[in-house]
Amino acid sequence: MEADALIAAFRRIRTNDSRREAIQALVDELTPYELRTLQHITAARSFQLDIIGQLPVELVAQVFTHLDTSTPYRLQRVSRRWHHILQSPDVLKRSLTSWSGNTLDLQGAERSLLESKAKHIQMFRQGDPSSHFTVHLNDPRGYATLVEDTLAWSRVSGHDHTARAIYLFNISTWTLHTLNGDAREKVAALFASDKLVGFATNGTVCYVWSLQTREKRRFRVPNPALFKTITCRGTMVVCAACLVDHALVYIWDYRTQQGRSFTISYDSALFVRATPECTHHYALALLLQPEDEHIIVFANERCATHYLHSSDMFTTLRYGRFKYTGECVAESGLTLDLVRASFHMLGNQLTPVGRDGIFRMTIAPGGSLQFDENLFKFTEPRPATHKGELWANDSLYWWKDVLFELKDPEAGILHGPILVHLGTTSHPKPITRKDARRSTYADHVPSVMDNQERIYLNDRYIIRVGVADLEVLCFDESSQHRNYSESFFNIGSLQVIDGAT
Repeated sequence: MEADALIAAFRRIRTNDSRREAIQALVDELTPYELRTLQHITAARSFQLDIIGQLPVELVAQVFTHLDTSTPYRLQRVSRRWHHILQSPDVLKRSLTSWSGNTLDLQGAERSLLESKAKHIQMFRQGDPSSHFTVHLNDPRGYATLVEDTLAWSRVSGHDHTARAIYLFNISTWTLHTLNGDAREKVAALFASDKLVGFATNGTVCYVWSLQTREKRRFRVPNPALFKTITCRGTMVVCAACLVDHALVYIWDYRTQQGRSFTISYDSALFVRATPECTHHYALALLLQPEDEHIIVFANERCATHYLHSSDMFTTLRYGRFKYTGECVAESGLTLDLVRASFHMLGNQLTPVGRDGIFRMTIAPGGSLQFDENLFKFTEPRPATHKGELWANDSLYWWKDVLFELKDPEAGILHGPILVHLGTTSHPKPITRKDARRSTYADHVPSVMDNQERIYLNDRYIIRVGVADLEVLCFDESSQHRNYSESFFNIGSLQVIDGAT
């Protein structure tokens, strides 16, 4: 038959372009009646393809790891088939795991728990807190830090305005604990991890508590200068300082209560421009990697004294990965065109901006960097000030791809927004407002206090820390927060705010 010969000839055409040309040539030969017949035939056909409905559930789970955590729940209304697939624990758990970086224990978790966690993550990404309250402290705060559900800060009190105790406030369980040294020593530096909280004193003693049991332990360092830079991760504490002849790193294990140390020569690549007269002016930053028993040590290429008298437009931040034994296994550096960029001289710490090994580092003047420990390199922050630059303004704070900005009330309008949610897009949304009048404590701030407003955040809480007030935005509805204003553990007053303004 002629039709069979035509079909056989069409099948012999191999390329898509040639087949389209053949179809077009055939359509050009059709009469109006034949075109209407062709239109009727094609209109009866469905060209829709349900890809999700046809994929194995393992591949569907992989697809949804690249989408927002709320997407599997929202799209369950598409069809019965989608409802069945997207209710699968494989899809829901993989979606949450991609956000949390494998830190959530979802083994045996029920669907209601998975949905609750996805909901609070979505609220965070949209900048819509479930609760909002402010704590007005009776005494000004000193140093502060946030780890998961726990906010820690040092209390400044007495006629000499010294900090001799730290408060440990668990926002989720709404409990407060006071921690202090054996002899109520002064708090010189505060640090915390998901396992520990502690503070260094002005001497050679450091106190460390378990967050779970609050058992107090202590250790001594050979030189008090080591407490200029101190941090912890897991159950390990590390501190470091640049001394006259070398840099000294001291590591202490809370579990075994054993310490060890190693030195870094000023002839190493970390200090390529070291001179005898300014080695002790170097600023350091530390990043512990307990699982691999490594420490990454960051240092300015030149000391602070050199920067003050330099007109260079470029600076290099150098860093190396060291074993606990002191062996350097990797070295690198980052050159910035930021005038006199340097670490803050005291207690510089890297702050996590996710649970996947990404950290924020503050540099002066007025900038911040993003370091990826998995890649062992600085990467472009999601909220880069200029596209392609590896630094961002220090008023910007972020967690994964969600961005917030701390506004300066002195530079704007009174009662203007203090914290702005920039989200994952370029559309800012004010989420807190505050009277721009300064705290009475801000006129006289001793060295143990920090008069700068700062933001501490994770995907459950955002906390704006002032000199004598703590503003908390909570995105987790399971937190046992108060829904009415009252006294705050006899150390201040609690003001509950009805939603973000």
